[in-house]
Amino acid sequence: MAGVVLNILPKRRYDFSLTSMSASPGPTFVIAERIDVTKYNSAVLILRIHSINLGDGQFSFSILMDGFTEDDGPLFSLLQTPFVLDVTSTAGLRVAGFDPLGEYLAIGISAFHVDPAKPFVGEFSMDLILRNPDDTVGSEIRENYWPLLQPLFDRWGLDLSTVRVEVMALAGRMEAKTLSEEVIAVSPRVLTLGNGTVLFRTLAHELAHVVQIRRLGTHAAIDREVRELSARSRDELPRQLREIALAAIDPVDPRFTLEAISKRVAQAAQEMASFVGADTTCRCSCKCKRSTTGSQIPCACWRRSAKPVWIDNA
Repeated sequence: MAGVVLNILPKRRYDFSLTSMSASPGPTFVIAERIDVTKYNSAVLILRIHSINLGDGQFSFSILMDGFTEDDGPLFSLLQTPFVLDVTSTAGLRVAGFDPLGEYLAIGISAFHVDPAKPFVGEFSMDLILRNPDDTVGSEIRENYWPLLQPLFDRWGLDLSTVRVEVMALAGRMEAKTLSEEVIAVSPRVLTLGNGTVLFRTLAHELAHVVQIRRLGTHAAIDREVRELSARSRDELPRQLREIALAAIDPVDPRFTLEAISKRVAQAAQEMASFVGADTTCRCSCKCKRSTTGSQIPCACWRRSAKPVWIDNA
């Protein structure tokens, strides 16, 4: 497991005793920003409470997505609030795990109390542990599927070696999710289906989103996705889009939603990948004796003989 420990908040005293902050929740002050999390898919936030006296109020620590851009500066959005400290809180250690999203994170603190006459002070320090759990399955997926999908994404200038796959639990029945321009998350549920075609289509869909993020930029891609969420036909595949030849598809075509374009690319991946000369009976060391066209990850003998053919005008 690879990781790093960042001391994002040295021991510091926060004293709002003489200030009235009666609105709840109170204003959020950013205490750490532009924390690069692009290489990590798991995080642990450690809060040390050295001393605390909150009177009638509370402190809250929030994890924020930091949409930093060189031109516009940071744009924060709440990811979660793992620590809420009130009058009952005591000195000690607090720990919270979470999955970082996007490219950058920020940490914020907010305060709420009513009576300026009462003490409202706390002394804190904070560490952030960023890590990557065992990536064995993700590496196998890249090894077996990236060579087959690379010809499809060459046309849009995407080098699949720059994209990694993480296997993690996702909300609801979500099969996969594009976490950033470098990371795709795949649900274990997709892998347990034992259907290589489903995984192949799913990966193509998410890789199309990676292309879109790199073309538009993270902030602009999120903005457009949010606007398109309200479109009733967001997830539909318009006939006009279905009729566009694969070679002519613009991954960020403004006439269609980003989701519809990704579905079109996934459809093309499923329909137009023809594995010429592939031996569909496994004869490698695993002795699985099954057709590899339905396996979760192709066997070695299948990979050696499989050659993807992409038909641009289909």
